[in-house]
Amino acid sequence: MQKCEVYKSFFLSKSIYNLTKNEHQLFDLVLGRMNQTISINPSIDYRIPVEDYAERFNLTLEYAYKEIKEACSSLTKKTYIVKTRAFNPTAPIEHETEANWIDRITYNKAENLIMVKFTETTALLVSNLDKEKGFLKYNLENKHKLGNIYSIRFYELFKNWLVAGWVTYTIEDLKTWLMLEERYGLYGHFKANILLPAIEDINKNTDITVGVEKEFKEGRRVVKIKFVVKGGKIEKDRGFKGLA
Repeated sequence: MQKCEVYKSFFLSKSIYNLTKNEHQLFDLVLGRMNQTISINPSIDYRIPVEDYAERFNLTLEYAYKEIKEACSSLTKKTYIVKTRAFNPTAPIEHETEANWIDRITYNKAENLIMVKFTETTALLVSNLDKEKGFLKYNLENKHKLGNIYSIRFYELFKNWLVAGWVTYTIEDLKTWLMLEERYGLYGHFKANILLPAIEDINKNTDITVGVEKEFKEGRRVVKIKFVVKGGKIEKDRGFKGLA
């Protein structure tokens, strides 16, 4: 099976949203079948064979169609929040835009096709990408070996920084992007229940390896974390702290 490479703006990978694993799979498959180096016309319906979805995710055609319909139904209702600077570099940093993922889905069961029409905002964030603007690239199969929605989100957030080899995130930003602001008030609970299981999943099932290098405190409270991000597997005896 041909590899399916997905591209998207850094702004989209760091936006605020909550998708299921099936919704991620469908959205990424649509992106992976498109030429994202040019502008995407938001008025066009992009055709996705159900057979492709079924083959990539090891499903029968009947179950794939059912899964796609469920994911499509919820994707037309869900929104994401992205920094307005994604569209206007001079906009104040605190400005945000809330948008729907897709405008409509058309089902053609006779030909086993779905047709997806993006919203104008989404089309801007997944097309006409270049190095100057910054974009994330990954293989769909790597990302969708992951077991839960938090692993999927963290994979994108870490994959962004593979070339640099490290990244520092605040706990506040991570919880905001994952829509967990009202949960896990104690950092220890967030680390044990969300962060470390996600890192373990990523290290076991993807093309990158992540470790916690340093936790920064204000008083007794951990407020940000420096992560090391490498390609492939890393030997622990080389000073890599892994799941520390």
